[in-house]
Amino acid sequence: MRTTTTAAALLALAAATHAAPTAEAEKLNVIGGEPVAVPLVHRRTGQYRTPEERMAWAEGQAMAMRAKYGSFLNEEERSLLKRTLHEKRQNVGSLPLVDIGIDSTYAGQIDIGTPAQPFYCIMDTGSSDLWVLDDDCNDCEGISTFKLHESSTLQETNDPFGVKYGSGMVKGGIVRDTVTMGGFTVQEQTFGVVNYTKQTNPTSSSGESGGSQPGQESSGPASGIIQAPISGLMGLAWKAIANSGATPMWQTLAASKWQQKEFGVFMVRHRGDEWARQFEENGGQILFGGTNNTLYKGDLNYVSIPDQDKDYWRLKLEGINVQGNDLGYSTEWASAAIDTGTTLIGAPPDMVRAVFDQIEGSRPLASVSPTMAGYYAYPCETRVELLLKFGNKWYPVSNEDFNLGSIERTGTWCMGAVFEFGASQNSPVNWIIGAAFLKNVYTAFRYEPAAVGFAELADGVQNSDANTSSWTTSGGGGVISGDGKSQGGHSDAGRALPSLLAVIAVALAAALL
Repeated sequence: MRTTTTAAALLALAAATHAAPTAEAEKLNVIGGEPVAVPLVHRRTGQYRTPEERMAWAEGQAMAMRAKYGSFLNEEERSLLKRTLHEKRQNVGSLPLVDIGIDSTYAGQIDIGTPAQPFYCIMDTGSSDLWVLDDDCNDCEGISTFKLHESSTLQETNDPFGVKYGSGMVKGGIVRDTVTMGGFTVQEQTFGVVNYTKQTNPTSSSGESGGSQPGQESSGPASGIIQAPISGLMGLAWKAIANSGATPMWQTLAASKWQQKEFGVFMVRHRGDEWARQFEENGGQILFGGTNNTLYKGDLNYVSIPDQDKDYWRLKLEGINVQGNDLGYSTEWASAAIDTGTTLIGAPPDMVRAVFDQIEGSRPLASVSPTMAGYYAYPCETRVELLLKFGNKWYPVSNEDFNLGSIERTGTWCMGAVFEFGASQNSPVNWIIGAAFLKNVYTAFRYEPAAVGFAELADGVQNSDANTSSWTTSGGGGVISGDGKSQGGHSDAGRALPSLLAVIAVALAAALL
C-alpha cells in the first residue's frame, strides 16, 4: 500500500502563516485577502473485502503514524516501532532475474544443499515443482548440476520424479534438502533431481504451460532439454498441480513467514534492443513477501481466484481488442494461466485467427512450414495494438512484444506473439499469458486471499539501461523447516549475480532470432 502525506507541508505552511512578518515580506504585493477554499482529493481505493485485508491496512496505518511522529514516542512505543520495522525487513526478499534468449526465459539464482550450491532456475508461475539436474544426468555437459553427495543435509527417498512436456520429458528421483531463494531458506524442502531428459519433438516448442498435465505443452524447458546456464525450474504455482506432491517453496514461505502474503514480478524487455545479448543480467526482479512500489504507479488491480481454482494462477479473460476493434470475446471458458515461464500468448485457434484477421496481410505460417503450425506472420511495417481485459480493465501488449521479429532476410514478414494453443476439453486453462504480456505490467501473485494483481509500470523502468540496484529491497531471511516453522536466520538477498557467457539454446529461441 502506498500513501502520499502532505500534513508535514501543511504544518510548515501554517507555521509560516502565523510567524511575524519580516521587512522583506511587508514589501510583497499580496493579491487578495479573503479566505480561499482549497478542494481536497479523495482517492477511492475500494473497501477491504476481508478481515485479513482490513487488519493489514490497520497495521500499516499504525506503523505509518508511529514512524511519522517517532521523536515523540515513549520507550515502549519506540521499541514496538523498531521491532515492527525489523520484522518488515526480515519478511521481504529480492531475487534479481536474468533474461536469457532475448526475453525467451527469465531465471533467478537459488542455492541448494550444505554447503550451498548455486543454480539458475527458470522462475515459473505456470508449474509447481522445483527440480534441478543432478550429477548423474545424461547429456548434461557444460551445465551446473547438483552434486548430491556433497551436501551434508541431503535426505534421499525412493520416490520417483517425472514431468512430461509437449516437447520432451524429465525423470529422476525425489529428495529433500535446504533451499535458499531470495534470502529465504527452507530446510527439508522436497524437490526433484533429474538424471534423464528426452527430447521428443523439438520443433513443436511453443513454451506453453501445463507442467502437471501429461501430454500438454509446458512452461518448462522449451525444447525438452535444458541447457546452460539453466540447471532447473522453480515452480511458483499452487501445490495442487505439483507432480512431486510437495508444497511449493513460495507457498511454505507465504503461509509461515511473509507478513504481506504475496510476491511481485517485474520482467525487463530486451526485445527490440539491437544491442541486446543472449544473456542479460538485467532481467527484472521478483520481490517475495510484498510488491516493489517503485516499479509501478497507481493501485494494483487484484482479480480474485476462487479456492477451487487454486492450481494455476488462472483468471477469466474478459475481452480482446486488436487495432482498435473489440472482438466481443465473452465465454465462460476463457481461463487464462498467468505464466512467467512462458514466452508467448497461447490462445484457442479460433481466437488466434480472429486476432490476425484484424491485421491486414497476415497469414498462417503453417502454409510456409508445417513445423511452424500455430504461428502467424504479418507485414513487419504494421504496428499492432493488442489489448487484453482482466478485472474490468484493459492492458496493452506493446508492439515490441507482439512482434517476434522477421522470418526472412528482407525484413518484410514478421511473426506474431499470439500462438495457437489447442487445449483439451478437460484442461483447466485454454489461454496462456506469458512474457509477451507480462513485460507490460507489474504483476502481484497473492497467497491470501488468492488473487493476481496488475498495475501500470512506473515511468522509465522498462528500460534496458535502468539501474537494477534501485529495485533491490534489502531484507529477507529466516530459516524455515519443512513443517513451516521459523528458525530465524540472516539474509543475502540482492547479492550480485555472476557474469555468465553461456546461453540457453532452445528451438523457440532459434526460431525467433
